[in-house]
Amino acid sequence: MNNETDKINWSNIIETLIPLLIIMVLGWIAWVVWHSRKSIFIWFKRQRLKFFPINFNIGFSLDFKEGLNSGNYFEEIKKNINTAINKSALQKQIIIKDFSEIQKFSNNDEAESFIKNKGIDLIIWGGFTNDSLKVNGENINEIELHFTYGHPDDKRNIIGKMILLDISSKLAKKNYWKIVESNSHKDIKIVSNNIFDISTYIIALTLKIYGRLEKSLNLFEQLYNNLVERKDDFQKEMVPHLYNLYQVLAIENGINRKNFNLSSDLCRKILIIKKNDFFALSNLATAQCKLGNNKEAEILVEQLLKLYPKDPVTEVDVAYFRILQKN
Repeated sequence: MNNETDKINWSNIIETLIPLLIIMVLGWIAWVVWHSRKSIFIWFKRQRLKFFPINFNIGFSLDFKEGLNSGNYFEEIKKNINTAINKSALQKQIIIKDFSEIQKFSNNDEAESFIKNKGIDLIIWGGFTNDSLKVNGENINEIELHFTYGHPDDKRNIIGKMILLDISSKLAKKNYWKIVESNSHKDIKIVSNNIFDISTYIIALTLKIYGRLEKSLNLFEQLYNNLVERKDDFQKEMVPHLYNLYQVLAIENGINRKNFNLSSDLCRKILIIKKNDFFALSNLATAQCKLGNNKEAEILVEQLLKLYPKDPVTEVDVAYFRILQKN
Protein backbone atom coordinates (compact mmCIF):
# COMPACT_ATOMS: atom_id res chain seq x y z
CA MET A 1 0.00 0.00 0.00
CA ASN A 2 2.77 2.43 0.95
CA ASN A 3 4.63 1.66 -2.26
CA GLU A 4 1.54 2.45 -4.29
CA THR A 5 1.08 5.74 -2.42
CA ASP A 6 4.71 6.64 -3.01
CA LYS A 7 4.35 5.98 -6.71
CA ILE A 8 1.24 8.15 -6.92
CA ASN A 9 2.94 10.99 -5.04
CA TRP A 10 6.02 10.94 -7.25
CA SER A 11 3.83 10.92 -10.29
CA ASN A 12 1.93 13.99 -9.04
CA ILE A 13 5.13 15.79 -8.20
CA ILE A 14 6.59 15.14 -11.65
CA GLU A 15 3.37 16.24 -13.32
CA THR A 16 3.44 19.45 -11.30
CA LEU A 17 7.15 20.18 -11.81
CA ILE A 18 7.32 19.68 -15.57
CA PRO A 19 4.91 22.54 -16.40
CA LEU A 20 6.71 24.74 -13.88
CA LEU A 21 10.07 23.92 -15.46
CA ILE A 22 8.68 24.61 -18.93
CA ILE A 23 7.30 27.96 -17.74
CA MET A 24 10.66 28.81 -16.11
CA VAL A 25 12.61 27.88 -19.26
CA LEU A 26 10.24 29.83 -21.50
CA GLY A 27 10.44 32.77 -19.11
CA TRP A 28 14.24 32.62 -19.18
CA ILE A 29 14.22 32.47 -23.00
CA ALA A 30 11.82 35.42 -23.14
CA TRP A 31 14.05 37.37 -20.74
CA VAL A 32 17.15 36.62 -22.85
CA VAL A 33 15.35 37.55 -26.09
CA TRP A 34 14.00 40.77 -24.56
CA HIS A 35 17.39 41.88 -23.31
CA SER A 36 19.09 40.79 -26.56
CA ARG A 37 16.38 42.10 -28.87
CA LYS A 38 18.49 44.91 -30.26
CA SER A 39 21.41 42.57 -31.07
CA ILE A 40 19.00 40.10 -32.69
CA PHE A 41 17.33 42.88 -34.67
CA ILE A 42 20.70 44.18 -35.85
CA TRP A 43 21.76 40.66 -36.86
CA PHE A 44 18.64 40.25 -39.02
CA LYS A 45 19.16 43.68 -40.60
CA ARG A 46 22.80 42.82 -41.32
CA GLN A 47 21.76 39.59 -43.08
CA ARG A 48 19.16 41.44 -45.07
CA LEU A 49 21.69 44.07 -46.18
CA LYS A 50 24.18 41.34 -47.04
CA PHE A 51 22.00 38.89 -48.96
CA PHE A 52 18.95 40.75 -50.27
CA PRO A 53 18.50 43.50 -52.91
CA ILE A 54 18.55 47.06 -51.63
CA ASN A 55 15.87 49.72 -52.11
CA PHE A 56 17.97 52.87 -51.66
CA ASN A 57 20.76 54.68 -53.51
CA ILE A 58 22.46 56.69 -50.73
CA GLY A 59 23.74 55.01 -47.59
CA PHE A 60 24.79 56.60 -44.30
CA SER A 61 27.42 54.84 -42.17
CA LEU A 62 28.52 57.18 -39.38
CA ASP A 63 29.95 56.76 -35.88
CA PHE A 64 27.88 58.53 -33.21
CA LYS A 65 26.57 57.96 -29.69
CA GLU A 66 22.85 57.43 -29.20
CA GLY A 67 21.33 59.65 -26.54
CA LEU A 68 24.25 62.08 -26.61
CA ASN A 69 24.72 65.19 -28.73
CA SER A 70 26.19 63.33 -31.71
CA GLY A 71 23.24 60.93 -31.88
CA ASN A 72 20.67 63.71 -31.48
CA TYR A 73 22.41 65.87 -34.07
CA PHE A 74 22.52 63.02 -36.58
CA GLU A 75 18.78 62.36 -36.18
CA GLU A 76 18.05 66.02 -36.88
CA ILE A 77 20.39 66.05 -39.87
CA LYS A 78 18.58 63.06 -41.40
CA LYS A 79 15.20 64.72 -40.85
CA ASN A 80 16.38 67.92 -42.51
CA ILE A 81 17.80 66.07 -45.50
CA ASN A 82 14.58 64.10 -46.00
CA THR A 83 12.62 67.35 -45.78
CA ALA A 84 14.86 68.87 -48.48
CA ILE A 85 14.37 65.79 -50.69
CA ASN A 86 10.59 65.97 -50.34
CA LYS A 87 10.54 69.73 -50.92
CA SER A 88 12.53 69.28 -54.13
CA ALA A 89 10.26 66.40 -55.27
CA LEU A 90 13.22 64.03 -55.51
CA GLN A 91 11.76 61.14 -53.51
CA LYS A 92 12.06 58.78 -56.46
CA GLN A 93 15.63 59.74 -57.33
CA ILE A 94 17.17 60.10 -53.87
CA ILE A 95 16.36 57.36 -51.37
CA ILE A 96 18.46 57.38 -48.20
CA LYS A 97 19.12 54.52 -45.78
CA ASP A 98 21.02 54.78 -42.52
CA PHE A 99 22.85 51.48 -41.93
CA SER A 100 25.37 52.89 -39.45
CA GLU A 101 24.67 50.22 -36.82
CA ILE A 102 25.15 47.26 -39.15
CA GLN A 103 27.91 48.26 -41.61
CA LYS A 104 31.07 50.31 -41.04
CA PHE A 105 33.88 51.37 -43.39
CA SER A 106 37.45 52.10 -42.37
CA ASN A 107 38.72 53.21 -45.80
CA ASN A 108 37.55 54.21 -49.26
CA ASP A 109 38.38 50.81 -50.81
CA GLU A 110 35.91 49.06 -48.50
CA ALA A 111 33.21 51.59 -49.37
CA GLU A 112 33.91 51.28 -53.12
CA SER A 113 33.71 47.49 -52.90
CA PHE A 114 30.34 47.75 -51.16
CA ILE A 115 29.06 50.15 -53.82
CA LYS A 116 30.08 47.80 -56.64
CA ASN A 117 28.52 44.76 -54.95
CA LYS A 118 25.26 46.51 -54.10
CA GLY A 119 24.92 49.04 -56.91
CA ILE A 120 24.55 52.03 -54.58
CA ASP A 121 25.17 55.51 -56.01
CA LEU A 122 26.75 57.03 -52.91
CA ILE A 123 27.95 56.11 -49.40
CA ILE A 124 28.50 58.84 -46.82
CA TRP A 125 30.73 57.46 -44.08
CA GLY A 126 32.86 58.74 -41.22
CA GLY A 127 31.63 60.02 -37.89
CA PHE A 128 31.34 62.58 -35.14
CA THR A 129 34.14 63.50 -32.76
CA ASN A 130 33.82 62.63 -29.08
CA ASP A 131 30.86 64.30 -27.35
CA SER A 132 33.01 65.56 -24.49
CA LEU A 133 35.24 67.76 -26.68
CA LYS A 134 35.15 71.49 -25.95
CA VAL A 135 36.44 74.69 -27.55
CA ASN A 136 36.62 77.78 -25.33
CA GLY A 137 34.49 75.98 -22.78
CA GLU A 138 31.74 75.07 -25.26
CA ASN A 139 30.80 71.55 -26.34
CA ILE A 140 31.56 70.99 -30.01
CA ASN A 141 31.14 68.10 -32.43
CA GLU A 142 33.12 68.03 -35.64
CA ILE A 143 32.02 65.65 -38.38
CA GLU A 144 34.51 63.87 -40.60
CA LEU A 145 32.65 62.87 -43.76
CA HIS A 146 33.78 60.83 -46.74
CA PHE A 147 31.72 60.67 -49.94
CA THR A 148 32.33 57.45 -51.88
CA TYR A 149 30.45 57.16 -55.17
CA GLY A 150 30.16 54.88 -58.16
CA HIS A 151 31.31 55.91 -61.63
CA PRO A 152 32.21 54.32 -65.00
CA ASP A 153 35.64 52.67 -65.11
CA ASP A 154 38.32 53.10 -67.75
CA LYS A 155 41.79 51.57 -67.98
CA ARG A 156 43.71 54.74 -67.13
CA ASN A 157 41.14 55.93 -64.54
CA ILE A 158 40.80 59.25 -66.35
CA ILE A 159 37.08 59.43 -65.61
CA GLY A 160 37.63 58.73 -61.91
CA LYS A 161 40.30 61.43 -61.64
CA MET A 162 38.16 63.94 -63.50
CA ILE A 163 35.16 63.36 -61.23
CA LEU A 164 37.33 63.44 -58.11
CA LEU A 165 38.82 66.79 -59.14
CA ASP A 166 35.38 68.24 -59.80
CA ILE A 167 33.84 66.99 -56.55
CA SER A 168 36.88 68.02 -54.49
CA SER A 169 36.49 71.58 -55.73
CA LYS A 170 32.82 71.54 -54.68
CA LEU A 171 33.66 70.11 -51.25
CA ALA A 172 36.11 72.97 -50.78
CA LYS A 173 33.16 75.36 -51.15
CA LYS A 174 30.94 73.34 -48.82
CA ASN A 175 33.37 72.81 -45.98
CA TYR A 176 31.42 73.59 -42.79
CA TRP A 177 31.17 70.34 -40.82
CA LYS A 178 30.94 71.23 -37.13
CA ILE A 179 28.18 71.77 -34.59
CA VAL A 180 28.66 74.03 -31.57
CA GLU A 181 26.16 73.20 -28.83
CA SER A 182 25.16 76.82 -28.17
CA ASN A 183 24.54 77.31 -31.91
CA SER A 184 23.38 73.77 -32.69
CA HIS A 185 20.08 74.66 -34.41
CA LYS A 186 21.80 76.86 -37.01
CA ASP A 187 24.83 74.58 -37.39
CA ILE A 188 22.68 71.49 -37.92
CA LYS A 189 20.82 73.34 -40.69
CA ILE A 190 24.10 74.30 -42.39
CA VAL A 191 25.52 70.77 -42.16
CA SER A 192 22.24 69.25 -43.40
CA ASN A 193 22.16 71.59 -46.40
CA ASN A 194 25.81 70.86 -47.18
CA ILE A 195 25.23 67.10 -47.15
CA PHE A 196 22.10 67.44 -49.31
CA ASP A 197 23.83 69.77 -51.78
CA ILE A 198 26.99 67.67 -52.16
CA SER A 199 25.08 64.37 -52.32
CA THR A 200 22.66 65.63 -54.97
CA TYR A 201 25.51 67.16 -56.94
CA ILE A 202 27.52 63.91 -56.90
CA ILE A 203 24.58 61.79 -58.08
CA ALA A 204 23.66 64.31 -60.79
CA LEU A 205 27.27 64.42 -62.00
CA THR A 206 27.71 60.63 -62.10
CA LEU A 207 24.37 60.21 -63.89
CA LYS A 208 25.62 62.70 -66.48
CA ILE A 209 28.83 60.70 -66.94
CA TYR A 210 26.79 57.50 -67.33
CA GLY A 211 24.77 59.22 -70.10
CA ARG A 212 21.48 59.33 -68.18
CA LEU A 213 21.03 62.96 -69.16
CA GLU A 214 17.34 63.55 -68.39
CA LYS A 215 17.68 62.24 -64.83
CA SER A 216 20.89 64.18 -64.35
CA LEU A 217 19.21 67.37 -65.57
CA ASN A 218 16.27 66.90 -63.21
CA LEU A 219 18.62 66.64 -60.23
CA PHE A 220 20.71 69.64 -61.29
CA GLU A 221 17.57 71.74 -61.88
CA GLN A 222 16.01 70.86 -58.53
CA LEU A 223 19.28 71.50 -56.70
CA TYR A 224 19.73 74.81 -58.52
CA ASN A 225 16.20 75.96 -57.62
CA ASN A 226 16.76 74.93 -54.00
CA LEU A 227 20.00 76.91 -53.84
CA VAL A 228 18.43 79.96 -55.48
CA GLU A 229 15.64 79.89 -52.90
CA ARG A 230 18.20 79.72 -50.09
CA LYS A 231 20.28 82.45 -51.77
CA ASP A 232 23.26 80.14 -51.65
CA ASP A 233 26.19 81.11 -53.90
CA PHE A 234 26.74 77.41 -54.60
CA GLN A 235 24.03 77.84 -57.26
CA LYS A 236 26.73 79.23 -59.60
CA GLU A 237 28.39 75.81 -59.69
CA MET A 238 25.25 74.31 -61.26
CA VAL A 239 25.08 76.73 -64.22
CA PRO A 240 27.82 75.14 -66.41
CA HIS A 241 26.20 71.70 -66.02
CA LEU A 242 22.72 73.06 -66.73
CA TYR A 243 23.98 74.90 -69.81
CA ASN A 244 25.76 71.83 -71.14
CA LEU A 245 22.78 69.51 -70.56
CA TYR A 246 20.33 71.99 -72.10
CA GLN A 247 22.55 72.21 -75.18
CA VAL A 248 22.95 68.47 -75.66
CA LEU A 249 19.27 67.70 -75.10
CA ALA A 250 18.13 70.62 -77.29
CA ILE A 251 20.19 69.22 -80.18
CA GLU A 252 19.05 65.65 -79.47
CA ASN A 253 15.37 66.67 -79.47
CA GLY A 254 15.66 69.19 -82.30
CA ILE A 255 17.56 66.95 -84.72
CA ASN A 256 17.15 63.28 -83.81
CA ARG A 257 13.78 63.13 -82.04
CA LYS A 258 12.13 65.96 -84.00
CA ASN A 259 10.58 67.15 -80.73
CA PHE A 260 10.73 70.85 -81.53
CA ASN A 261 8.53 71.90 -78.61
CA LEU A 262 10.91 70.36 -76.08
CA SER A 263 13.92 71.71 -77.97
CA SER A 264 12.36 75.18 -77.78
CA ASP A 265 11.73 74.84 -74.04
CA LEU A 266 15.35 73.85 -73.43
CA CYS A 267 16.63 76.80 -75.47
CA ARG A 268 14.41 79.15 -73.45
CA LYS A 269 15.86 77.71 -70.25
CA ILE A 270 19.34 78.53 -71.55
CA LEU A 271 18.27 82.13 -72.12
CA ILE A 272 17.19 82.35 -68.46
CA ILE A 273 20.65 81.43 -67.17
CA LYS A 274 22.59 83.04 -70.06
CA LYS A 275 20.91 86.02 -71.64
CA ASN A 276 21.23 86.49 -75.42
CA ASP A 277 23.11 83.20 -75.80
CA PHE A 278 23.93 82.55 -79.47
CA PHE A 279 23.28 78.80 -79.36
CA ALA A 280 19.90 79.27 -77.69
CA LEU A 281 18.72 82.05 -79.98
CA SER A 282 19.75 80.32 -83.21
CA ASN A 283 18.35 76.90 -82.26
CA LEU A 284 15.16 78.43 -80.87
CA ALA A 285 14.69 80.26 -84.18
CA THR A 286 15.12 76.99 -86.08
CA ALA A 287 12.69 75.12 -83.79
CA GLN A 288 10.05 77.85 -84.14
CA CYS A 289 10.39 77.68 -87.91
CA LYS A 290 9.85 73.93 -87.78
CA LEU A 291 6.74 74.50 -85.65
CA GLY A 292 5.43 77.04 -88.16
CA ASN A 293 5.87 80.01 -85.85
CA ASN A 294 7.60 82.17 -88.44
CA LYS A 295 6.75 85.44 -86.75
CA GLU A 296 8.59 84.49 -83.54
CA ALA A 297 11.44 82.94 -85.55
CA GLU A 298 11.82 86.19 -87.51
CA ILE A 299 12.06 88.22 -84.27
CA LEU A 300 14.76 85.86 -83.01
CA VAL A 301 16.72 86.17 -86.26
CA GLU A 302 16.59 89.98 -85.96
CA GLN A 303 18.10 89.58 -82.50
CA LEU A 304 20.85 87.41 -83.95
CA LEU A 305 21.51 90.02 -86.63
CA LYS A 306 21.85 92.71 -83.99
CA LEU A 307 24.02 90.66 -81.58
CA TYR A 308 26.00 88.35 -83.89
CA PRO A 309 25.91 89.98 -87.37
CA LYS A 310 29.02 88.28 -88.81
CA ASP A 311 28.29 84.71 -87.73
CA PRO A 312 27.62 82.37 -90.73
CA VAL A 313 24.53 80.92 -89.01
CA THR A 314 23.09 84.42 -88.65
CA GLU A 315 23.76 85.13 -92.31
CA VAL A 316 21.97 81.96 -93.41
CA ASP A 317 18.98 82.65 -91.12
CA VAL A 318 18.74 86.25 -92.32
CA ALA A 319 18.95 85.14 -95.96
CA TYR A 320 16.11 82.64 -95.37
CA PHE A 321 13.79 85.29 -94.05
CA ARG A 322 14.82 87.86 -96.66
CA ILE A 323 13.78 85.33 -99.29
CA LEU A 324 10.41 84.82 -97.53
CA GLN A 325 10.02 88.61 -97.40
CA LYS A 326 11.05 88.85 -101.08
CA ASN A 327 13.66 91.30 -99.92
